[in-house]
Amino acid sequence: MKKVLSIVISLVLLLSTCTIGAQALSFDCDVQTYSDSILMVNLDSDMVVFEKDADAKRYPASLTKIMTFIVVSEFFDDYENTRIDIKNSTIANLEGNGIVVNSLDRHVGKSLTVLDLMYAMMVPVGHDAATVFADYIKQNSDKTIVELMNAKAQKLGLKNTHFSNPTGVHSPDHYTTARDLYIMTKYAMGLPH
Repeated sequence: MKKVLSIVISLVLLLSTCTIGAQALSFDCDVQTYSDSILMVNLDSDMVVFEKDADAKRYPASLTKIMTFIVVSEFFDDYENTRIDIKNSTIANLEGNGIVVNSLDRHVGKSLTVLDLMYAMMVPVGHDAATVFADYIKQNSDKTIVELMNAKAQKLGLKNTHFSNPTGVHSPDHYTTARDLYIMTKYAMGLPH
């Protein structure tokens, strides 16, 4: 799963950074940037190399699934042996709301392991897998996945983050910042699983 998160953070950096050399710590980045918010951090030293509006609230879209991954990782103990049923009602609800179903429609009526669903959620950006996790957690917990996500955000000290769904579907009440995204991604990369 760390490999998947490494790919996600690499994509984030590619989409939201400017190209600068190793001397970046000694001079300002004079390259034109196109992203509204940027946070470049040296992961070895935790030193901020460059930032631009890193604390401005932005809509995270599918990067939301980093927090969904964190909650799922901490909810389940056995990724390889815990199986979750893929329900027709879950898939039909997504399709009925115009949300892309990546691959789980072929597995309706079957069950998949937590690990398989994590890959389905993180690699092809699967709204369907995130929703399957949300349904499972709602049925097997006293809290919803969104409540767990917001509680975890608060515990991690994410001051400018709020989630309204586990998929990243746009909502005005669903936002984060580049700095908060960095904190949650670094935390996710440090999970033992």
